Amino acid sequence: MRLHHFTPGKKAVSVVWNAVDGNQDGIIDLFNADDAVHSLSNYLKGHGWKKDMSVAEQIKVLRRYNNLAIYANTILALSKKVEQIPGRPAVNRPLPKLPPELSPPPLPGELPENLDQNA
Repeated sequence: MRLHHFTPGKKAVSVVWNAVDGNQDGIIDLFNADDAVHSLSNYLKGHGWKKDMSVAEQIKVLRRYNNLAIYANTILALSKKVEQIPGRPAVNRPLPKLPPELSPPPLPGELPENLDQNA
């Protein structure tokens, strides 16, 4: 089973039109999370998804992928939860800097950030 599915009954055509090599390894593999997420995003964009859409518009586009209202509502609810994760990575935005007490220890061979190399 893939990480997501494309439109039932039109699966072969849908995969050809929407599948994307998300990790840029030269292979489209819908078992790979990068490829699957990029492919699904490509599908949604092709079916009308745009930045700053209203919730009603988002539901309309999601229901083109899966016509169950509970599916669209669940995806939007999960999306809101992901947005609330502190320090979550976001496109074109660096992760926030952690305070020293929460920072992981340096890896072997790395210098701690607070160590003055000129001292």
